[in-house]
Amino acid sequence: MANAQTMVTRALFLERLGAWSRRADNEITYAHGAAKVTWQGQSSVLRAVMGTVSGGGANDVARLRQQLIADRQKAISSWEAARSSEETDFSAGEVQGYNLVLDLLKDSQGTW
Repeated sequence: MANAQTMVTRALFLERLGAWSRRADNEITYAHGAAKVTWQGQSSVLRAVMGTVSGGGANDVARLRQQLIADRQKAISSWEAARSSEETDFSAGEVQGYNLVLDLLKDSQGTW
């Protein structure tokens, strides 16, 4: 658990999320096949969460966390129901994106 010195603000959360989003976009540029599709799934989640948080739509960290968990579960269900390898890869990337966001959110200690 994060201590007072490492607790993240909304701005720091967005900065970290932005760094990971840029990394995902860079990987999309150079990856091929399944890896590229997986990175696209991750990038889509990171961008969506950045848009929500930067737009002020996530003032309640606990509510945001619950929504992210619910959305992650939907992505897992899509992953399990996928019929093609591309759908599987994209959904896997989405799950990875949600895992990353939830991990970054831990440092907020439930507040911005």
